[in-house]
Amino acid sequence: MGSSNARGERLINLALSSVSIAVVLLLFLAGDWLYSRSQRRDPFSPRPLESNGVKLYRSDATTGWYELNGGYRGEDRYGKLTFRVNTDHNGFRTGSSSGNKTATKSEKPALLLIGDSFTYGVGLNWQGTFAAQLAARYGGPVINAGVNSHSPTPHLWRLQRWLEQGLVPAEAIVIMAVDISDVFDEATRWSDGPSSPIERTTAQGKGANAAQQKPPATSAEPWFSPRAFQLSHQIYYGVEAVVKHVIDDLQVRNNVRSAFTHRNWSDLDQAYQPLGVAGGFKRLSQKIEAAARLSHARGHRFYLLIYPWPAQLAYANRFSWERAIARSCQKPFCSGVINTIPAFSKLASSDSRWQQHLYIRGDMHFNAAGNRVITDRILAALRP
Repeated sequence: MGSSNARGERLINLALSSVSIAVVLLLFLAGDWLYSRSQRRDPFSPRPLESNGVKLYRSDATTGWYELNGGYRGEDRYGKLTFRVNTDHNGFRTGSSSGNKTATKSEKPALLLIGDSFTYGVGLNWQGTFAAQLAARYGGPVINAGVNSHSPTPHLWRLQRWLEQGLVPAEAIVIMAVDISDVFDEATRWSDGPSSPIERTTAQGKGANAAQQKPPATSAEPWFSPRAFQLSHQIYYGVEAVVKHVIDDLQVRNNVRSAFTHRNWSDLDQAYQPLGVAGGFKRLSQKIEAAARLSHARGHRFYLLIYPWPAQLAYANRFSWERAIARSCQKPFCSGVINTIPAFSKLASSDSRWQQHLYIRGDMHFNAAGNRVITDRILAALRP
């Protein structure tokens, strides 16, 4: 009898506790809803980027081709990171707030840096990029021609255009940064076009009936939306950010775009369509060799720059990216490979938190410290 009464009391207490928690939650949600209705600004919508009215990119909607616009002064956004960007009249990223840097005489040849988002310096203000660090230490002009998601096909086309237009200073040293993801981009993204490179996914969507396609239907906002319950979602996103700090580094290491050095290519070919991993690498090598020959013919020294994504430091390699790029650097057209991977590997072997110390948190791009390693290796390679 006594045990039965005790069990009943426990059930009653459990029920009362559950009801109390439910009432508190309902009161919180009601308060959250009333508070959210009183707010004019949605805290989860990013604020508009500041700019001088010039668009950061100029693009072709038909081919998908894009590059930085000239004379931009304002901000760019990468995920949750907002950073300052200025471009000169040629569309090169610069540290000058006027957009154009006053030319100064120098005994050292200019450095023309061609690359993708790593060279551009995504997520970082100018001072954190390796272009800016080089500009501060090299003692000669440094031109940052990096553009997000460009690869050797766009690099070669732009280099040829700059040479024809006389935008490459005499005796300038051309440094092409070959990113580990360039194999993926050459296999899946970029192809040659009559007037500019073509971005495959954009061009494929521009059929004869594209103008007749209906816009996607807009769905009604769910009742438990971030706009309607702002406090609840701020708590949720805060917890999510803590969890993401733990798992994002692992997700970055396992990105398919950097997986071909430690996984079987046959397992990746489906993601690397239409050319596949081998086809992407073949195309990359051809474009690199063409750029080297073009630079050499115009009297410019040509170097390749390589650096690791987190996967190359975290996993044992089945395929040597370093040796493969070295084979693409054919003398006398290519002056050498500036290989930063050994320097990064040495740092990673002595620092258990190397990913947080060298890369933007939860991302594959370098932070200012990682870019300092690249700067050191470039300067060492160019030292007489």
